[in-house]
Amino acid sequence: MVLKLLEIKEHLKNFYEKYGVYVRILLKLVCTFLLLTIINGEMGYSSLFNNMIIVAGLSVIAALTPDAVLFLIVTAVTIVNAYGISPVLAVVYAIIYIIIYLMFVRYETKQAYVILAIPVLYVFHIPYAVPLLCGIFLGPVSIISCIIGVVMYYMFHSVSVIAGVSDGTGIANTVNFFNMLVDDLRNNKYMVASAIIFSVVVLIVYIIRRQKIKHATDFAIIIGAMVNIISFLAA
Repeated sequence: MVLKLLEIKEHLKNFYEKYGVYVRILLKLVCTFLLLTIINGEMGYSSLFNNMIIVAGLSVIAALTPDAVLFLIVTAVTIVNAYGISPVLAVVYAIIYIIIYLMFVRYETKQAYVILAIPVLYVFHIPYAVPLLCGIFLGPVSIISCIIGVVMYYMFHSVSVIAGVSDGTGIANTVNFFNMLVDDLRNNKYMVASAIIFSVVVLIVYIIRRQKIKHATDFAIIIGAMVNIISFLAA
């Protein structure tokens, strides 16, 4: 079984080395389309981005341009949707994305994929694969990306829920909206647990992968997956 898995891994490696450029373009296209669809589904306050042709067009642009453009497109779509809920919320989102970009993504462009992949994979109930891949390919710096991605997902979800019961327009309603949002995030123990577990798994996988033993990467994935499953069951 192990030999078969190693053989599959070698075939995938050879395939990626030969067609890596096209694989990256296809992955960016699919990921962008899914992410924009999820943002519109969770928030959906802009008729402009509910148009699948526009979403597909933005996805193509993101797939054919540098990685930072993907992050900027997602930022723009999020802010426009947030504006439909509350202008103040749109400003808050803009500030958050600017801080993330200037302090982190502009120096570690590949980390934008981690941040944006987590909300997508949460929808498909498989975000647990992210820390495993981060520990293998990116290292401890991706802990920051995992935490940001987890918080972003729960923030999207909280905004969509609260917007259904509280109008974000007007001063009084805006204050009430943000009080509810802050309380919801602060009391979300599963969000905190997820961020901690993701961080621990990244470190465990990274440390084991770096050991000078045979099949260190395979052991790292297996042990990391076990820690992932046991920790979330306990949480």
